[in-house]
Amino acid sequence: MQKLIIKGKKELSGKIFISGSKNSTLPILAASILANKVYLKNIPLVKDIFTMVELLKFIGLKVKVIKKKNIIKITNDEIRINKLAPYKLVKTMRAGVLVLGSLLTKYRKAKVSLPGGCAIGTRPVDLHLLALKKFGAKIKIKDGYILAEAKKGLKGTIIKFPSISVGATENALLAAFNAKGKTILKNVTIDVPDGSFVFLIGRTGSGKSSLIKTIYGDLGLAGGVGNVVGYDLNRLESRQIPNLRRELGVVFQDFKLLPDRTIGDNLEFVLRSTAWKNKKEINDRIDKVLKMVGINLNKKKYPFELSGGEQQRVAIARALLNEPKLIIADEPTGNLDPQTSQEIMYLFKSLHEKGMTLLMATHDYQMIVKFPGKIFKCENGKVFEVIAKT
Repeated sequence: MQKLIIKGKKELSGKIFISGSKNSTLPILAASILANKVYLKNIPLVKDIFTMVELLKFIGLKVKVIKKKNIIKITNDEIRINKLAPYKLVKTMRAGVLVLGSLLTKYRKAKVSLPGGCAIGTRPVDLHLLALKKFGAKIKIKDGYILAEAKKGLKGTIIKFPSISVGATENALLAAFNAKGKTILKNVTIDVPDGSFVFLIGRTGSGKSSLIKTIYGDLGLAGGVGNVVGYDLNRLESRQIPNLRRELGVVFQDFKLLPDRTIGDNLEFVLRSTAWKNKKEINDRIDKVLKMVGINLNKKKYPFELSGGEQQRVAIARALLNEPKLIIADEPTGNLDPQTSQEIMYLFKSLHEKGMTLLMATHDYQMIVKFPGKIFKCENGKVFEVIAKT
């Protein structure tokens, strides 16, 4: 077996630029048809992105790509809109079919090439068409093109996908944007893209806590397919769980601070258990996360000496210690008064604005209205996305 052997004791240091996700950018570009102006930063400048840009230009949007800054500016003045997505642009990029939902819901008509010019058959595009028909669209396939029309506009509906498809879910979400009434998608791909803020709602006993425990490896995956920060939950081994949890930051309703240790010791315990050794680096990191959550207190105090809001801020600081890829908050305002709850939500909002990814379970619908984000609902052990059009 080939091996890569690295010798040397020099510490690596420096800065590298990490661009955004292509798979997140493509559906956002398709969604730009629904807006008047869109400004996207930190865009990965790869072939599929440029192909989608050309497709948007063909449709009639004004698109400017600033390569040196990885920025895309899009304007839809709706002066000359072409409701066609041609084969030459869709054939090399399966995401091209996502303009179908946007064009249909906004302009009530679309002609989009089948990806690669293929027959429908068992290809995933059949789930896209299934969803659009549920919205009330009339669909025909002719000469390798999808001809879709909804003269009176799309209507909100309940869609249960027979199998999970990322693209079909995205197309249904785009179509739901301008559909009249409420749309419920079942058996969808639950995707939490980097940098997003997602709410998980549902009654007590609906499965919210079980889903969260599954995400951080406390419960096994009962069915379906799951991937969390690169870990396949279907194949997750017990020895991998500590590594998975180092990539996550979990905030609980009851704080779960160690009562017999000071605040400083609570935070230091986490760092030392994840292989931090240098005392100065540990103290610097603790000071940094406490500053991030907006709290200035004596680290020698014990949890019982703090208010509920202060304890929750310390708990959030603990979740940030190892720079997690995903922050999971399980009813983080459940034990707090309304004023403190709002302060904690503003804190989460500020973390999200800094590019952090958050998944929050809550039953506080007022907070969801005030701090909007993508919403998934747990009901009878199942999860679906709810989109309400007002």
